[in-house]
Amino acid sequence: MRLPSIWPSLAALLLVACVSTAEPSATSVGVTPPPPDAESATPVVAETSPPTSEPTDTIQATVEPTATQELLLLGPDEYSEGINPLTGLPFQNPEAAERRPVVVKVSNESVEVRPLSGYSFAEHLWLYQMEGWGQTRFSAVFLDDLPEMVGSVRSVRPIDTDLLIPMYDGLFVYSGASIGMSFYFQSETPYWDRAFRELPDRDHLVRLEDVPREGVARYHRLFAFPEKVLEFAQERGNYEREAPLRGLAFDETPPPGGSETSEVTVLYESFFGGRFRFEFDETSGEWLFYYMDRKERDPVEMPEIDYLTGEQLSFDNIVILYAEHNFTSWVEDADSGVPAIDIDFMGEGGGYLLRDGQVYDITWEHDEGTLGQFIALFDGNGDVIPLRPGQTIFVTSITPDQNVYGQYAATITFE
Repeated sequence: MRLPSIWPSLAALLLVACVSTAEPSATSVGVTPPPPDAESATPVVAETSPPTSEPTDTIQATVEPTATQELLLLGPDEYSEGINPLTGLPFQNPEAAERRPVVVKVSNESVEVRPLSGYSFAEHLWLYQMEGWGQTRFSAVFLDDLPEMVGSVRSVRPIDTDLLIPMYDGLFVYSGASIGMSFYFQSETPYWDRAFRELPDRDHLVRLEDVPREGVARYHRLFAFPEKVLEFAQERGNYEREAPLRGLAFDETPPPGGSETSEVTVLYESFFGGRFRFEFDETSGEWLFYYMDRKERDPVEMPEIDYLTGEQLSFDNIVILYAEHNFTSWVEDADSGVPAIDIDFMGEGGGYLLRDGQVYDITWEHDEGTLGQFIALFDGNGDVIPLRPGQTIFVTSITPDQNVYGQYAATITFE
């Protein structure tokens, strides 16, 4: 689902006292407001300087200044009023600026559960290994634009409790947990009060008989209703965020230093691992999402379609993050005997950013557990690298040099 362009909406946010005929400039400039006691109201315009090794504090929009324009802040530490810190676009719903994001655990098991519902509305979609042998799952993050329903909803994993809930200061919706994971969630993390599960007397999670079609297994038929989740959160007193969301920067103008690429394929090796491909569409500037279930006898690539809209998923940004994957102390799947996977996002690592038909080598840094603090993304010079305003998919992989039995680094190929 394509979010609206940033520029028409931002025009309403910039306060202009007089009519200006200036066109947007092709060069990014920063407007430094005068101090309160300055005699002149004329702003000081800072010329663009070459990148340095010092990280930048804010990303500013490419707009020619007028005498009374306010500086437009697009992260990573500050955002202008009305800007969604997950997309860099204006909020469509002003109430979303204060509430907690809804993080929903979504199945990615097979063609049986497809088409999935509601995940094209997510500001952020996370794709990662959930246990051994390359099996993957999604977590979808909704703040501003809420779909009617999301699903099918599946069970919690350590990445949800250790990274996503605190990073988004979010509410977490899931279907259940293994004994070991449930004990860890309740006893070893401070976020159990954020958990929303199926309850007999509530309608925030409902099992549907005919979505996406009749005959689907019962454990694939649980769906979340985000508006109902937020109503329940208001009753429970944890609707509003405790911390501001921060950490991502945005700019419509692509940064320098990228290499042209038209598609990227992510292959989670092993029989159970999926194959995911993103193809750049020059008309929209977005990356179209394709999926192949390799467990099928004759696997066929298919577009990722949202059941609610009938449209293919696409993203403005793809962020690929390498991180260490380690086994938990508990068995996650009793049938296979495999443990869950703990993906370590404490510290730093490497990866790629894809935007505007370009791929960039990046590094990331993160202090896991800080409420509202997103993973920081940097270019090769150590400067903050901006995302294209819009929706982003985050894809995780074990680090290429890590050797863990039953774990395989995703094979990433660019064309």
